[in-house]
Amino acid sequence: MSTEEVIASESGDEAVVETVKLGYRTFHEGRAAAEYLRNLLTNSAVNTFLPEYEHVLLLDLIKKGHKRAAEKIGRGVKGFQVRYWCNSAEGKTNARAFFLVRKNGSVEDFSYLKSLDGIFPNSRILSSKPSAPKNGHGGGRGIVKKHGGRGRGRK
Repeated sequence: MSTEEVIASESGDEAVVETVKLGYRTFHEGRAAAEYLRNLLTNSAVNTFLPEYEHVLLLDLIKKGHKRAAEKIGRGVKGFQVRYWCNSAEGKTNARAFFLVRKNGSVEDFSYLKSLDGIFPNSRILSSKPSAPKNGHGGGRGIVKKHGGRGRGRK
């Protein structure tokens, strides 16, 4: 699934770099793969099948990283599409998601982030920001001012 390489940095420290081949592409870190897939998700046309290049990559992503790969793939994949994901509880359709279209015509969404997390478990892809201290400090807008910030100004 992945190989590890030891690379010496300019400071002389050694770092372990995980390389993973997904489809025709090789990624040296989880964040690079996440950025590529996020760009693919936001820039692809909605409700149209993705080209073979992305088809092979997404199929490989599911096979290597998704916990329920066999269930998602079923009896075969016809293709992948970007669609608007609907939160059935609220009826909102505001988020794009990858959808797998099976050969029998059934459709299922999947999370590329969860799949990447299965491939790059140490990359912290799902939590992209470092965790804030738990002592009540950090994570806010900074110093709280008495008179707010973005008003019309004083008269």
